[in-house]
Parts: sequence; C-alpha cells; structure tokens
Amino acid sequence: MELGLGKVERGVLERMVLRHMPLAARPSLDGASLELSGEVVVAHNPAVGVPLECLGFFAFHYAACNVAVKFARPELAVCGIYMPPGSTADDLETVAREFGREAGAYGVRVVAGHTGVYEGLTLPLVSVTVMGRRVRRPEAPEPGDYVLVVGEVGAEAVWLASLASGREPPLSWRELTCLPAALRLSEVRGVKLMHDVSEGGLLGALLEVMSEVGLGAELASARVPLCDGVEGLGVDPLIAPSYGAMVVVASEEGLSGVEGALESLGVRYSVAGRLTAEGGLRVDGRLVEGVERTKLDELYGRLTSADPVLASVECALRELERIPGAEALIPQVGMNLVYAKEGATSLDDVAGLSGRVVVSVGRPKVCGRVMYGGSRYLASLLLEVMKIDPSRRACVNIRASEEVLRAVEALGLSLRTVPPVRAGGLCPIAVAISGDRVAYDAYYHPGAHGVEPSLVIVGESPRELVRVLAEVARLVARGH
Repeated sequence: MELGLGKVERGVLERMVLRHMPLAARPSLDGASLELSGEVVVAHNPAVGVPLECLGFFAFHYAACNVAVKFARPELAVCGIYMPPGSTADDLETVAREFGREAGAYGVRVVAGHTGVYEGLTLPLVSVTVMGRRVRRPEAPEPGDYVLVVGEVGAEAVWLASLASGREPPLSWRELTCLPAALRLSEVRGVKLMHDVSEGGLLGALLEVMSEVGLGAELASARVPLCDGVEGLGVDPLIAPSYGAMVVVASEEGLSGVEGALESLGVRYSVAGRLTAEGGLRVDGRLVEGVERTKLDELYGRLTSADPVLASVECALRELERIPGAEALIPQVGMNLVYAKEGATSLDDVAGLSGRVVVSVGRPKVCGRVMYGGSRYLASLLLEVMKIDPSRRACVNIRASEEVLRAVEALGLSLRTVPPVRAGGLCPIAVAISGDRVAYDAYYHPGAHGVEPSLVIVGESPRELVRVLAEVARLVARGH
C-alpha cells in the first residue's frame, strides 16, 4: 500500500508505527507533557542516507549515544519519521520497527513524534531527540590523562565497502554502536570524557575533543585497534568512517575500571596516547591540523538496501550517472544493469532496475528502484552465461553503435555476434547462446525489423562493469 502525501492516516500510524514503539503514553493532540527533575541531557540527530533496513536502528543510536557519552542514561525519545512520495506502508513499518526495537531494548520511552510523506524528500529521514538523566558529572580532563580508543576503528568503512562491492559484510550493522560501552563507562570513576566517532573518522573526533578541552594529545597509530580489512580499502584508517568507535579520556586510576567494564562487554580498546599541556593533536609525532572526508563517506545516500547484491547495483548506477560521456552509451530502449546472487538459478535471484537508465537533459538518469526480478531479459541472458562461468554475475546493455563496437574491440574484450534469431518474447541473445561452452566479455545482436541492435557487456561485478563503461565512453568521446 503506497502512502499518501502529508500526515500519515491514523489507522496506518497505529498499525505500522505505534505498535512498535515503547510508548510512555498514548499520543495526544499536538504534543506531550513531561515532568523531569535532576540533571537532564538532551541530544538531537537526523538519520538519512543509510539502507532502509537499518535506518531506524541508526536513528535511535545516533541520538541515544550522544546522551550516553554525556554520562546520562537515555529515558525519553521524540521520533519524527518523514518519507518521500512513493514510499509504502511496509517501508514505514520497517523504519518504525527497528527504532522501536532498539528503544525498547534500552528502556527508552517514546513520548512524541510526527510521521508523514512530503514532496521535496528523495530519501527517508528520521529526526530524533533523546533525553536522559545524568548518572554523574564528568571530571575535567588534565594533561597526563590517557586517551583511549574504544571499539574497532574502520568497522563502519568495512561494512560500507562490502555492501558497495556486493560482498556479504563480515560484521552486522547492529555492531556499529558505542551505546553499550558508553553506558557502562559512564559509571566508571576516573573516566572523564567520552566522544563517539562520526564524520572525519577517529582523527576528526580527536580534533573535536582537543578543541573542547583546550589541551593537546600525543597518539601512537600502532596502538589504535583496527577492524580487520580496513587497511585494504585504500583509505587512511584513521579518517575512515568508524561509527561505533569512541574516544575516551581517563585518569590512571580509571584504567582498571575501564578494563573490567569493557572486557565484560567483549569490546576491544586500547590506550593509544595521552593528553598534553601543549595544544594540538600529534599522531606519531606529526601535527594534525585537519582531516578530509574519504570517498567511502559518499556511499551514504546511494545505498537504500543492506542486501549486498542490491547495494552493489545501486552504487554502480550512481557512479554510472557521473561517467563523462555515458549518455552516448544509452540505447533508445534505455539501459539496465543486473547482478546475480552467487549460485543464482532463477530470474528472482538477479537484481536490476525496475525501470531504466535514460538520457535526461543530456545526462544519464536512473529511473526506478533496484529490486530482484527488475530486468527479466538481461537476467535470463546472465543466467545462461553463469551456466558457463559462474563467476560472471553481472551484465549491462548498451548502445550498439559503430563507435561503441570499435571501442569494445580496442579494449580487447572478447565479442560474440549472435544471429538475429526469433526469440518468441524471450531475450534473443539468451536464446542464441544457450548451450555455449565459452563465455564472452560482450555479446552483440545486430537487431531485426523493429528491433534495435544491442550490445551486452558481462563481468564479475557491477563495479567492474562501471570501469569498463567509463573506458568505452572515453574512447567513444575521442572518436576511437
């Protein structure tokens, strides 16, 4: 059921949202009345651009973690869920269910919120405020205090890179939170400051801490606990996305309490450095004056699914839109790109666009959503290729112009020309190659009466296909 514009109808709100929320009281008109006493900590965060399955999870943890690192226990939440036109009731429920699950698990009650569908939004957005009571007042950090890194640096980067490349991530997104550690450490005497890692990675978080406390720090990079695989991503692990990790400042007396608390949770940590009276952050003796965002940060907003096959196609299509000259590769019927699960045997095991990539205002434009069964013709061709070579799990159809064919030849791709067979509503290339014993890099169909000539390029992954398309577009633009 597709959601209508504006405020969500009460029945849908009850079925898809409220039943998942650990409510403090039934919603009333316009807002809620709260009675709070003692020291209250409030944090507000938006969550947008992450896969739909985990949007509710991160929406809760972003704000709840910010309360916990201020030495408070989250108690109350305000949750606004804003969906773009075309969203379904199931989409809404997916977000609400995850938010409610996490809030309930940590004893946080939802006291107010808003849910609606609005023009101008292209991605679901969850806006959350969390309030909590302070467990104790933090102490002021001093020169000589220890700088600890809690959690694995780069875990978020490994998760993102795995999704984008179509591999099953080695860790769950449910592990990407510092909330359990922050809650436990807030009770440990000698822990003076906590700060979760977000934009700018570990170095960005450390620079924020130094600015806040007005002190400097010396850090040894060899002591930083890194997530397995982050060093192979081609980015500096210290600035890689690392949500779930945390910077902690503790006195010498607090170190034993930290060790006991984190060991009981099974959380990795290290004493990576110390605070200094001299300002500035120095890593391995070198002054750090600022950080740049990595390309991995750009993956947020492109990934609408935590399924690695779907996510890989989404990333490839977004990259395709930015290839210079890619519009010259798009056939009149539009372009599609498909990617199969390992061992795929049916059309429903192959992901592709429900629509097409078309030319709009002179540039490629992705229309539709990535889903399993999104392209039956290309999927049937890919399944035939996989019978010959199971490692070739991706393919894309492009314009079969003379310039494109020359570019494909210049790149050294093996090309099989298929006869203009009658396919009876099936993919003619799939029918022609059924029973082949050799898999080719590309397949060319010269077309027939009323049928546009077509060229399909095959590869091991969507990322590989995007690289090939970029090269083909470059050669076509040069008139090769």
